[in-house]
Amino acid sequence: MNSRKQAFFAALAGLLLVAALITALVWALMLEQQRRKPSGSGNPRAETTGELRIYGGLPNASNYGHPVIVLTNAAYLSGYCEARRNPAWVAFSVGSISIGSTAKRPSKFTTDTRTRSATHDDFTAT
Repeated sequence: MNSRKQAFFAALAGLLLVAALITALVWALMLEQQRRKPSGSGNPRAETTGELRIYGGLPNASNYGHPVIVLTNAAYLSGYCEARRNPAWVAFSVGSISIGSTAKRPSKFTTDTRTRSATHDDFTAT
């Protein structure tokens, strides 16, 4: 084989090697992106906090105007604002509901001890 053919095949082998490396890199990036994306979600910004999946991520508290603390509960998250003594936002976990099961509504609510929140007496006329 003459040197011109050898140079051609060496260049072709080099191009194929570069193409294979680029393909492997793109494949690895696609797998990593798929791994980070929550299953069943069309939104790649979903945050998972315990058993709760917050689609779109947690709200941006910096635009709220007051500090917000995130309270994690059994079936929901709450962004609580001490200045307003109220939640700025709440994210619920929706699951199955048993038809026919009812619970008596309590006559008073209990104060969340993680905050300086409102008490039942704040909402009753005395």
